[in-house]
Amino acid sequence: MAQAYHDNGFLHLPNLIPGDLIDQVKYDVETKAFNEQFDVTVQRDGTRIQDFWKYSEPTQKLASFQPVQELLELFYEREAIPFQTLNFCVGSQQRAHSDSIHFSSLPARYMCGVWVALEDVTIDNGPLFYYPGSHKMPEYNFSQIKETANPTSYEDYREYEDFIEELMPVSGYRKEIFLAKKGDALLWSSNIIHGGMPVLNASSSRWSQVTHYFFKDCY
Repeated sequence: MAQAYHDNGFLHLPNLIPGDLIDQVKYDVETKAFNEQFDVTVQRDGTRIQDFWKYSEPTQKLASFQPVQELLELFYEREAIPFQTLNFCVGSQQRAHSDSIHFSSLPARYMCGVWVALEDVTIDNGPLFYYPGSHKMPEYNFSQIKETANPTSYEDYREYEDFIEELMPVSGYRKEIFLAKKGDALLWSSNIIHGGMPVLNASSSRWSQVTHYFFKDCY
C-alpha cells in the first residue's frame, strides 16, 4: 500500500469504515448540517459544510478514525493531525485542482485528504476524478501562472483552474473516475490533481466527508 501511494498519489480502501459509523455521520449531516434552523458558526452553503466535526461527534469520530491515522503515520512517518472536515450533500463538480493551492506545509507535501463515501456513488451523482501520478508535478501557485498574481490571494483562482485544465491533456497523466461504494475511503496526497465530475441527475445526492490532515512538526 505504501508503494502504491508513493507511486500513484492515492489509495483506494474499499469498505473501510464501519456501516454504523457511516449511518451516524449521514444522519447528523442530513438532519443538522444543512438544516437552516440548526445554528452553526462555520461555513455552510447548499453543497457543503466546513468543520461540522465541531457540532457532530460521529463526524469527529470519522475524522479521527484510528485505522486511517495509523495508515497515514506509516506513509508519512509522522503523527497525523486532522484539522478540517468538509461534508457534502451533493457532488462538488469542482474543476481539476491540487489541494496544495489551498493548504501548504513546511516541509512541503506534508498534507493529505481522506474522502469517505456515505452512500454509493454512480456516474450520475458526480463521482470524484483524479490523475494518478500527478502528485509528482511541481506545486503550482498563482504567481507561477500569472506574472502579476498575488500568491496569497484567490483573485486568480479561475485562471489557476484554466491552467490545470489545459495542463492535464499534455501532461501524460490520465483521468480516472472513482465509483465508490458506501464505506469506501480514498486517500490522496496534497498535490494530486483531482475534482468532481458533472452531476448528471440533478435530483441525486452524494453524501460524503473529506478530512484534511497535517503532520506533526510541520508548519
